[in-house]
Amino acid sequence: MSEDRRAEAASSMAVAPNSADLLAVNERLLLAGLREQERAEEARHLANALEYRALHDPLTGLPNRTLFADRLEQLILVTQRDYATFALLFLDLDRFKAINDRLGHQAGDLLLQQVAARLRGSLRESDTLARLYGDEFAILLPGNDATTAAEVAQKLLGVLAPPCLLQGQPEQIKASIGIAGYPVHGTEASGLMAQADAAMYVAKHARSGYALAGFTEGQKHPRHTDTGPRDRGTITTGPTSTDELLQTVNERLLLAGLREQELVDQLRRQLAFTNAIVGNLGEGVCALDRACRIAFVNPAAERLLGWTEAEILGRDWDDVVPAHHTVGHPLLAAVREGAAYRDDDALFARQDGGTFAVAYGATPIVADTVVMGAALVFRDITDQQHAKAERAALLARVEAALVFRTRFLAITAHELKTPLTVLKGYTQLLLRRARRAQDDSQLRSLAVIDQQADKVTRLIDDLSDIPRIESDGLALNLHPLDLRALLAETVGEVGVIATDFALRLSVEGVRAAEVWVSGDRLRLQQVLTNLLTNAVKYASRRREAAITLHGDGDWARIIVTDYGIGIPAAQQATVFEPYVRADNALAGGYGGLGLGLFISKAIVERHGGTLALSSEEGIGSTFTLALPCLRAGEEPAGQ
Repeated sequence: MSEDRRAEAASSMAVAPNSADLLAVNERLLLAGLREQERAEEARHLANALEYRALHDPLTGLPNRTLFADRLEQLILVTQRDYATFALLFLDLDRFKAINDRLGHQAGDLLLQQVAARLRGSLRESDTLARLYGDEFAILLPGNDATTAAEVAQKLLGVLAPPCLLQGQPEQIKASIGIAGYPVHGTEASGLMAQADAAMYVAKHARSGYALAGFTEGQKHPRHTDTGPRDRGTITTGPTSTDELLQTVNERLLLAGLREQELVDQLRRQLAFTNAIVGNLGEGVCALDRACRIAFVNPAAERLLGWTEAEILGRDWDDVVPAHHTVGHPLLAAVREGAAYRDDDALFARQDGGTFAVAYGATPIVADTVVMGAALVFRDITDQQHAKAERAALLARVEAALVFRTRFLAITAHELKTPLTVLKGYTQLLLRRARRAQDDSQLRSLAVIDQQADKVTRLIDDLSDIPRIESDGLALNLHPLDLRALLAETVGEVGVIATDFALRLSVEGVRAAEVWVSGDRLRLQQVLTNLLTNAVKYASRRREAAITLHGDGDWARIIVTDYGIGIPAAQQATVFEPYVRADNALAGGYGGLGLGLFISKAIVERHGGTLALSSEEGIGSTFTLALPCLRAGEEPAGQ
C-alpha cells in the first residue's frame, strides 16, 4: 500500500466518532468490500474464459492456430539459442469430407474428437498438438531428427488405424502426414509450415502415409517460476472498550479495502494484457450475456461484421446475425444453458447487408457453476472455401487424367503385346532351328533378341500393374507356397541370364515347415526376379550378391545383399514411389522406368508382408522381404 493511502487512512481515524457512526461506517465498508470482491471475481472469470477461448479449439480443446503459431515462434527462438532442432508435422484426415457429408456434422465432430484424443494420448507432454482448421492438425516435436520423426509419424498412423465408432458403425480412418525439420527446411515459421504442408500433400498423393524431409537433433528445456506467500501480519494486542473495538475493526476494514483496491488494480492490468492478446487476434471474438446481448467485441470482430464497438455493444445478437434468431437454435442453447456449440459452415451478416462464410464456436462462460453468457470466436473462411473449390476442381481434373492414363496404358499394352507375342514366337522357332543346326553365332544373336523381348514384356506388365495398384485392384491368387523352392527356382532362372554374375544362395538351417507362406506364386516370383535383376543391373566391380533365407515359424525373410552402386541417403525414403530413380542410377545411364520397387512393395504388402531397404552409396544395398508364415492347418485367405 502506498504512503499516501496510509496517511489518508490514518487521518480518517484521527477523530474518534461515536459507536453508531462507527457501526454505520463499518457496515458500508464491509458491503463495499464484498461488492468489489464479487465484481473482481466475476471479471477475473470472464478474462480467463475469454483468454482460454481465444487460444483453444472449442471442439477438441486443443490449441488453435493462433496459439500454435505462438508456440512455434517460441520453439524457434529456444532452438536457435540451444543450437538444437525440432520437427513439425502436418496431419490431414484422408476421408473426412466423405464421412462428414454421409453421416452429418455431428458424426464429423465426434470423429475429430476421437482423433484428437488418440493423437494426444500418443504424444509426450513436451510436444504440442493443435487443430488448425477442419480436419488438419499440426504437431511440434522438440528434439527429433528424421528417424525419430518418421517413427512418431508411423506410430500416429498406427494409432489412427483402428476403426472409429460413428452412429453405431465402424469407420476406417486414414491420414497423411508431412514432416519438415528445423533448420534443414527453414528457420522461419512460414517456411517450415509451407514445407510440412507440401510434404503432407506429397504423402496424400502417393498414399504413403507420410513424407519425410531431413532433421538434426536438439532438445528443449522447460522453465518454472514460483511465487511465495504474502505476509498479512499478526495482531498482538486488542482493544479494551466497545468504541476502541469498533475503531480497530473499522481501521482493519479500511486497510482491507485498500488492499482489495490493489487487487482490483492488478486485475485491471491482467485484463489489459488479455485485451492486448484478444485485440491482436485475426479471429473475431464476441462475448454475449445471458440475454444474448453483445458485451464485448475485439477489433477483428468489428472489421469482419462492419460495426464499430460503440455501435454494436449492448445490441441483441439477432440484430447483428438475423440467421441465428430462431427458436431452439444451438447457439442460444450455448448462451442460456451452458452447452458448447460449433459450426464450420455458417453465414454471418455484415452491417451493409452482405454475408460471408464463417466457421465459429461458442463456449459458455461459467462462474461458480452459474452460466454468465458465452464467448464466441469466428473467422472468415471465404478464401478457404474458394481454395477448397479450386482444389476440388483440380482433383477432378487429376482424376480424369488418371482415368485417361489408365485407358491409355491398357490400350498401349494391348497394342504392344500383340506384335511382341508374334516376335517372341518367331524367335523361339528360330532358336530351335539354330540349336538343331548347332549354329552358335545364330544362337547368341537370337538369345539377345529373346532376352530383350522378355525385358519389353516385363516393362509392359509393369505399366499395366500401375493402375491396378493405385486403385487397390491388384488381385492375388493365394495358395500354400514353399518359399524355399520358389527362391531356388528364381535364382536359377536369373543365373542363366546373368552368366557373369554370382548369385550365392544360403538356406542352411531352414526347415521346410518354417518357410511355407500363403502367396501368389507368379506375383512373388515377380518380386524376387526384380530384386535379383536389380542386383545384377546395378553391380560394380564386385559382381556378386548374397541371398539368404531365414524362417522362425512366424515370419519368413529373404535378404538380398549386393555390392553395387548403392542408393544416396537423401533418396532412400522415396525409392519405393512410382517413377523415382536414384541420381547415381540416372547419371550412370542405367535403364528402367522406376516402377519395379514400387510394384514389388505393393505386392508384398498385399501379402501382409514388408519390404525394407538399407543402403550406402558406393558400397551396396540390402533389401529385406518379410512374409508371414502359413501355420499348420491354416488355409490361405483368398483375394
